[in-house]
This record gives sequence, structure tokens and C-alpha cells, in this order.
Amino acid sequence: MKTKKVIKEKKYIDKNFYYRLAIYVVLMLILSYILGYSITSFSMVAGIDLVNLPADICDESSSNYDQFLCFINTYKDGGFYYAFYYVSLISIILTSMAIVITNVLYIVNRFFFKVLHKEKSCGAVLYKVEDETIKYLMLYMAQGHISLCKGHQVEGESDEETAKREIKEETGYDVNINSDFNEMINYSLGENRSKDVYFYIAEVSEDKEPKDDHDDEVVGFKWCKLEEGLDILTYDTDRTILIKADRFIKKMNKKKAK
Repeated sequence: MKTKKVIKEKKYIDKNFYYRLAIYVVLMLILSYILGYSITSFSMVAGIDLVNLPADICDESSSNYDQFLCFINTYKDGGFYYAFYYVSLISIILTSMAIVITNVLYIVNRFFFKVLHKEKSCGAVLYKVEDETIKYLMLYMAQGHISLCKGHQVEGESDEETAKREIKEETGYDVNINSDFNEMINYSLGENRSKDVYFYIAEVSEDKEPKDDHDDEVVGFKWCKLEEGLDILTYDTDRTILIKADRFIKKMNKKKAK
């Protein structure tokens, strides 16, 4: 028998997050230093005295006219020059803080966070209608609990493909998945492990008894009404799914009857 390759995911901060943040930090540093150099240090580097500029620096007919220096001279007294200075200073401070925070996040995430292994399963609430009564299929599992039909997702499968395959393996039924009903539950499998289970609904039209010829994971079956199903299901999460499915199916059948 071919062993299933079960998909397991690790929940952590995506490494691409660090790449994008690093690029952002570098760009911000470059921009900050360019602004700081060009605006706050230009006069000292160029040896220009911004305090004692010629009075006719903005006179286009004068030999002292300089468009750039005129621009600076016009707006420096209104706070333009100093605004750029403080914006550059704040940008450098914030960027430095971002670098520190990024490294702290990485160290904490890398060495202190416990990796959470996540598994994924898909299945369906199997039902049939007899004499206008909806009955649901309960599965008696070899592990001792009573459950709805579901199973692990295999690499490369879609959620619906997983549900359909698991139903075939565990019950022998070929069904059409109704993905209009789509509910997810999550539960812990122990330390650092959890599972997401996605449920659909599927109506069984085949007139035969269910049977697990795949791996004997299911040791018994029972068709029952909603109330009995809620009573015999082992887990509250399955009960919640069954109640939601029952409401959905009844609402769907009412629409079809109109």
C-alpha cells in the first residue's frame, strides 16, 4: 500500500518579510543621508555662507543671481531649511530603530519561538434523504471515536479532491462535493501541533452499504438523524459542523422545492 505524503506546514514569520524590510531599511538610510547631506551640509561642503548671501542673489539681471541659492535663501527663514534638517534627522533615527527592531524580531523568532507544525485535512458531511428525512453518516473509527468523514491532504491535491478521495477510501462512495458549504475547524494534536479541517457536504445517491476497503481505519458506520448524530459524535467541533450542515441542507432543499 502506498504511503500518503501528508502536508505539514510550519508557522513562522516568512523569510521574505526580512528581505523586504532589509531593502526598505537600506533605501531609507540612503535617502536619509542624501537628504541630510544635500540639505543640511551643502553649505559647509561647498563653503557657501547662507547667512551673508548677496542681497541681489535672486535678481536675474544681477551677476550674483543663482537659482538654487535663491531658492534656499527664500525659504530658509520660513523654516524650509530646518524642516528638511529635522525630517532627515528623524528619518535616520526611525531607520536605526527599524534595524534594531528587525534584528530583535529575527533573534526572538529564530531562537525562542517554538515552531508550530500544522496539518490539514478535508472531508464532508455525508447525507441522504429517505422519506423526506435527512440522515447523516457517522463513522466509527478504529481509534475509538465517532467522527465525520475526513482525512489528510496529500501534496498536490485541492481541498475538494482530498475530500472526495477520503470519502471514497473510507466509505466506498463516489460523491459530488458541494463546496457552497465550506466550514473549517481547528484543534490541537499535542505540543506544537495543530490541525485545520475543512468540511463540505455531499449527498450519497448510491444504494449500497458503506465499507472501508482501504486501510481499516473505519470499523463501523451508522446512518442517523440529526439528534442521534449529535448525541453519538465524540467531539464538539464535529457537532458544530453537523448543526451548520443540517441548517444549510434544509435551507437548500427549501429553495429547490419552490
